[in-house]
Amino acid sequence: MNTEQDQTEAPPPPSSSVADSRPAWVSGELLEQWCGWVHRDQSRQEADALGPVTALAPWDLTPIAPVPACTPKDVESAASAARAAQRDWARTPLARRAGLVLAFHDLLLQRQDQVLDLIQWETGKARYHAWQEVAQVAAIARHYARRSARYLTTRRVRGMVPGLTKVAELRVPKGVVGISAGHPVEQVLAHSRWHGKRFIALDDAKPLICLAQDGSLYSDTTAGRGEASLWNVEFRGEVTATMVYDGMPVFDHFKRVDDNTLLGVMNGKASAVSASGHLFYFGLERE
Repeated sequence: MNTEQDQTEAPPPPSSSVADSRPAWVSGELLEQWCGWVHRDQSRQEADALGPVTALAPWDLTPIAPVPACTPKDVESAASAARAAQRDWARTPLARRAGLVLAFHDLLLQRQDQVLDLIQWETGKARYHAWQEVAQVAAIARHYARRSARYLTTRRVRGMVPGLTKVAELRVPKGVVGISAGHPVEQVLAHSRWHGKRFIALDDAKPLICLAQDGSLYSDTTAGRGEASLWNVEFRGEVTATMVYDGMPVFDHFKRVDDNTLLGVMNGKASAVSASGHLFYFGLERE
C-alpha cells in the first residue's frame, strides 16, 4: 500500500456519514483497494456472491464502510491458500523469515498513526488503548524474530528413565487458525470450555464435547439440551452433512476442507444462533 501517495491526495467530498466519520487520509479508492484484498474462491459464480456488510461505528451506530462478505466456499479456498503459503514459508530460510518479521515490526511502528486511526474508527477505542494493541503486536513480532531460531531448534530433555529413554522436544506448525469475531455463541462455548464435537453414528452425535476441571472430556447434555443426530440438509442451495440438535432449533452444517478439517456454520432460529443476522462459523480438526 503506497501510503505516502494516499496522504498527498485530497480526500473526496463528504457525501454521506460514511465519508464524514472516516479518517481524512482514507479515500474511497483506498477502501476499494482494501476490499479487493479479501480472498475469493475463483471458481465461485457471481450469482453465489453475498452482498456487502456495512460496518457500524460503535459510538453512534452510523455506517463506517461496506465490506465484502465471504461464503463458506471463500473460506475453504482461503484455508487452502493459507496452507500452501505455509509450506512455502517453511521452505524459506529462517534468517530470511526473521528479517521479514523485523521489517513488519519497523513498518508497523513507522505507520502507527494510521493504524491507530483505523483502530479508533472501527472500534471507538481511546487513542491510548488503540496504541496498546499496536505496541503488543510490535513487541510480539520482535520477540519471535529474535527468538525463533531458539524456539525452532529440536531440544533434548530428560526422559522418564535417564539412560534408557531419549526424549526430544520438537515444535511443529499449528496449521490454519481462526480469529475471534466476538460472536455471542463463541462466548457461550468458551464459558462451557467447549473442545469439539463427536460423530459416532447417524443417530448418535455429540455437539458439545467439553473439558472438565480434571482435564477429561464429557458431553454437556445440559447446555446442549440433549445431543444430536446427522442428516443431509440443504443450506444455501447445497446439500450438506448436518448435525441436528435434539433439544434446540439449531443445525450445524459441515463442508469438508481436507481429510482432517471440517468447516462448520451454526444455523437455526435467529434467537438461538444469530447475532444481528450473522451466523456463527467454526472449524473442526480431526484428533
